[in-house]
Amino acid sequence: MGLLVNVQQINYSITIKSNRSTSHTNRVGYFPGYGWVWFNPNSIMDIITIKNMEQHNRVTYYSAA
Repeated sequence: MGLLVNVQQINYSITIKSNRSTSHTNRVGYFPGYGWVWFNPNSIMDIITIKNMEQHNRVTYYSAA
């Protein structure tokens, strides 16, 4: 589980889409120093949305058209 603590199932879920697949999860975990994040035990990484990251940090990225 990496750095997450207090991983738990909740009553609703999200759908995560990438360039290769789509997955769903109804689990969250607490990331110390950051807060609650989505967690998928079948994923190789924790899920932090850009919207939530913007609440804690300045986010910049390059997106080619």
